[in-house]
Amino acid sequence: MGMDMAQWDADLQREPYAGAYERLIGTALVDPILRSTLLHAPRATAIAFGLTQEEAAIVDGIVATDLQSFARALLPRLYPHHESW
Repeated sequence: MGMDMAQWDADLQREPYAGAYERLIGTALVDPILRSTLLHAPRATAIAFGLTQEEAAIVDGIVATDLQSFARALLPRLYPHHESW
């Protein structure tokens, strides 16, 4: 399954807050404390990271045991019109 970069860029234009989640996930990759809190309290962690209430609501209810599973659950919430998720 290849990624169409033009589609990805178009998605980012339609969903401008997606970049905030890219920063959150990227930081959680290298910060074990952030990663742990994100997995256990995603909404509160997103708010503490600086995301808005609206942005934090997107992760509300995600249950994951690792960051890859968290990201996999997040993608269709950020890009619901994308068929490959």
